[in-house]
Amino acid sequence: MNIRNLIRRRHIKRRAKAAYFHGDSLCYWLWCELLYTDDATERACLLREAAGTQGAMARAHMRAFGPDPLEHESGRDLAESTRLSSRLLYMLADVEASVAYAGGPNVLGSHAEDAVLSAEAWEIVHRMASTPDVDERDALLWELGDAVEPTVGGQAAETVYCLSRLPSRPASSEGVSA
Repeated sequence: MNIRNLIRRRHIKRRAKAAYFHGDSLCYWLWCELLYTDDATERACLLREAAGTQGAMARAHMRAFGPDPLEHESGRDLAESTRLSSRLLYMLADVEASVAYAGGPNVLGSHAEDAVLSAEAWEIVHRMASTPDVDERDALLWELGDAVEPTVGGQAAETVYCLSRLPSRPASSEGVSA
């Protein structure tokens, strides 16, 4: 290995780390903005931006940190988990777009072949897309996270849980009747 290649690889790794941490900061800002908006159009835009950022973070992760298997997820790599989070965020952006443009084109159709979604998860997604009240959609995030967790793992499902503005899981999604 010559010095030029070594310097080039270190430079690529440093840039990938910078891109990853910049994306992490941007996602934090986007999450904060989501907390304070009820407008479905704005929420769709924020979620789409977060999804794109998560996708970029997934691509940068392997270059920046190398393999990073998650022990509690049977060795699934953190980059793969971040990629799955991105897919979930794109789907949630389309849910918000469906609410914003009620009666418009079915934007959820692009996720029909998505293996991340079980039949139970699809049912929750469609309930969310037909629920105009943001607080009711917010409560459904807990159910959706539970439905996708067996497929995507806890790390990616946590992305869905963290979008909820509720301070804790609603009693109805814990199996406790009110």
